[in-house]
Amino acid sequence: MKTISKLLFLGLMTSVVFPAWSYTSTYVCTLYRHIVQPGGEIEEPEEPVHRIPSRPVEIIIGEDGVELQGALAEDEILSYEVWSFDGWMLLSTTEEKEFIDILFSQTEPVDIKLITSSAEWTGTVMM
Repeated sequence: MKTISKLLFLGLMTSVVFPAWSYTSTYVCTLYRHIVQPGGEIEEPEEPVHRIPSRPVEIIIGEDGVELQGALAEDEILSYEVWSFDGWMLLSTTEEKEFIDILFSQTEPVDIKLITSSAEWTGTVMM
């Protein structure tokens, strides 16, 4: 009986303490490149082309800012977009701070797009 009460006590303590440990203030997302034509349309080849896909870029989004790891530089970004899974645009901005603020206010996964002059970088942030 004493062992059962100890296990029950430990179980209750971990369920109370664990949520504080699982809180994160940083999100990591993989972005994939989609080439944009001058008219603003995403390039789709007419015939299947067998080539290696572009290399993804890792983005680390924290409350302090955005850190890119890979072929994309922060000064290349023209705008940030946040989309719901239902296809609704939640935000389109040129300000990194607004982008971060809306991401951290979400409770469900969202799609993000980083727009540059030559490509759209898209990915999903799991909240």
